[in-house]
Amino acid sequence: MMPKPTPKILAFDILDSTNLYLKNHYQELASHTVVVAKYQTSGYGRYKRFWEASLGDNLLFSLILKEKIALSINELSDLIVNSIISTLKEFSINAYFLYPNDIYANGKKIAGILIETKYFGKKLLYIIVGIGLNVNQEQFQNENAISMWQITNQKFDLKILLNRFLEQFYARITEYLG
Repeated sequence: MMPKPTPKILAFDILDSTNLYLKNHYQELASHTVVVAKYQTSGYGRYKRFWEASLGDNLLFSLILKEKIALSINELSDLIVNSIISTLKEFSINAYFLYPNDIYANGKKIAGILIETKYFGKKLLYIIVGIGLNVNQEQFQNENAISMWQITNQKFDLKILLNRFLEQFYARITEYLG
């Protein structure tokens, strides 16, 4: 049984990308470190697609796992997706997964997930899970994007959202690995 980790959270005002920060510093960071930024100058999703987010309005974070876990990337992705959907549901937002890595609400993208791995031969060096969740942003250039604020007309505390997601995720992964 996997003991429930206590993630260390590193918060920044501005980074190029939370995933890039973890990639560049993985050797000195502990497993389960979470990096959060109020803004990313080069935030990206799959295929290096730009992630639109205004300063301080959205939850932009990445989590690094450095130990081998007894589940596949697809199983890990499922746990992450279900954790995001459950977190949104706590705030009265019904969301659903759209393959391969997007969470939608009201027919528009509310969150994206990016999982990146690095191996040395067969040895896992890290799994980085990057998540962008549109929270308090009022307008988007991309017509296919939506935020929690646009759905509910209320502002949300980003720290509370992050903590709720982490609680959901670690409860699920602990139960799964049982």
